[in-house]
Amino acid sequence: MSGGNGTLEARWDGSTPPVSKIVGIRRGQSAAEELAVPDSYFAGADRGRPFSIFEKQSVGPRLFVDAILEDRPLRPDFGDGHAVQCVVEAALRTERTSMGFAPGAQLSVLRRRS
Repeated sequence: MSGGNGTLEARWDGSTPPVSKIVGIRRGQSAAEELAVPDSYFAGADRGRPFSIFEKQSVGPRLFVDAILEDRPLRPDFGDGHAVQCVVEAALRTERTSMGFAPGAQLSVLRRRS
């Protein structure tokens, strides 16, 4: 993941759990450094068993199911996904037609089937 102030990478050496370490480099630095992941992020999950996080925390598909069972909203939701798809569709249309869209233009990727 890159941003204006630096880059983060998840690295895997092929033998240990999928994400072996996280390294980062800040803008202006010449070398990357390994970053420690705090134990609090694992919240009871076993670092040696990376998929145990799905047993101990409400993440991934379990998060979706827990939100349904607890009748609570979850973000991002389908509306957020639709908004992202509208932006992608506008970018693709702009590329195809060389015409832009004004900020705030009403865009929709939903189409009626004929």
